[in-house]
Amino acid sequence: KDGAESFDAELPSPSAILSMHPVPELDALFLPCEDGTLLLLHLEGRRFETVGDLEGGLLSASGSPDGELMLCLTASLTMVALSASWEVLSEIELDASVAAPGLRPAFAWQEDGLKVAMLSEDASGARVVSVYDRTLALEARSTPLPNLGNHLAFSPDGALIATSQRV
Repeated sequence: KDGAESFDAELPSPSAILSMHPVPELDALFLPCEDGTLLLLHLEGRRFETVGDLEGGLLSASGSPDGELMLCLTASLTMVALSASWEVLSEIELDASVAAPGLRPAFAWQEDGLKVAMLSEDASGARVVSVYDRTLALEARSTPLPNLGNHLAFSPDGALIATSQRV
């Protein structure tokens, strides 16, 4: 209704889609899949295009607010920054003290897209908030914090990062 259109399309990857990110200049959606397949769904032609494959699978992915950067965290704990043309711009290896393998971290972007925060869980179950710039240089990391929730957000001016805490 309201002019919304839907259609069925068979995925070229049997894996679950982790998230969807609009790519307005291509009239497409970016669909990172759990198995590491990186897909574009071109809305006009209703067709899929495989734009990449990250070996070993993905835990999480998030697009910057300006659409110029896509972060992907692989199952082997490599964080990869991809450009809008799907080129690898930078990558870093995380260790299990920051993100336990198999657990899905959450990302939140500063409104201007210059910083991204990652809420991850270490092997003990404590949560850690890490802040990175667009080149994946670590800018800040919290001490392990118990009982934090699963989501986080930047305030509109980027001065605060918020999450919930179970009491």
